[in-house]
Amino acid sequence: MPHIQISKQHSFKGHNGGIFELQPVNDREFISGGGDGQVVKWNLESLEDGQVIAKVTSTIYGLLVDGSKLLIGENSRGLHLIDITTKAVLRSVEIKAPIFSMLKVKDQYLIGTGAGELFVFDLQLNFTAKIKLSNKSLRSMDANETDISLGYSDHVIRILDKTTLELKYEIKGHKLSVFSTRYHPKTKHLVSTGRDAHIRAWDTFNHYEPIHTIPAHMYACNHLSFAPTGEYFASASMDKTIKIWDGAKFALVKVIDKARHDGHTNSVNKLLWMKFNNLLVSCSDDRTVAVWDIKFD
Repeated sequence: MPHIQISKQHSFKGHNGGIFELQPVNDREFISGGGDGQVVKWNLESLEDGQVIAKVTSTIYGLLVDGSKLLIGENSRGLHLIDITTKAVLRSVEIKAPIFSMLKVKDQYLIGTGAGELFVFDLQLNFTAKIKLSNKSLRSMDANETDISLGYSDHVIRILDKTTLELKYEIKGHKLSVFSTRYHPKTKHLVSTGRDAHIRAWDTFNHYEPIHTIPAHMYACNHLSFAPTGEYFASASMDKTIKIWDGAKFALVKVIDKARHDGHTNSVNKLLWMKFNNLLVSCSDDRTVAVWDIKFD
């Protein structure tokens, strides 16, 4: 087992509500959004105060950066396309359900809602299709070379063909809502987690058969994020901890918490493992964004 040194490099403050979303802008910059409706851009190199680049009227659960453009998904208000540089609103579309997940696939934006709908838009935000495979919330999306994984609150992971968007598999194994699905960047396994606090791995080469089940946290596990190398991944939980896992053996290697590392004081909602200095970024209901320096010996 490798020796890991973890130190808290910085804590960004400025949000006035819980923070639910993190997205990279480039190798050094990222944005955050949450309960105060603000989208704030931060810089890992300068560690200066954040820059507000957008403000909406309700909670933000979904953000997606596409070059110089930003998609903002509101809670029951709609979808907004923003120019990051000028901060101009390029287009807005009304969607009468919370927007929980967003993904760009080729020349399309996929938008998942609390009503279980998957909306498909072109890159100018023109509606092209709607797919509804469940009445429960569509909480998470990710894609590999051929497939798209969708995590739902009906406890099921659904796999779509990346080209046709047709349903290929329905994966059952989680006991409660699926909050995060991530394709392993090296082994190409699918890793998932959710309200049942378990991390599960699925074999994409064998019809998504289950290969690992880990009772990972005390309470709901909200998100997963792989290190840029794919050797490790991190999990974020309602139990206020972040855990680091071996990406090949699925073994626990480190716990980040308040007592040992000055961790978060409330639910950890989202993670972002950046290429810049291998820094791990986390956000929480405690209204802070933490930056973790992780060194593997």
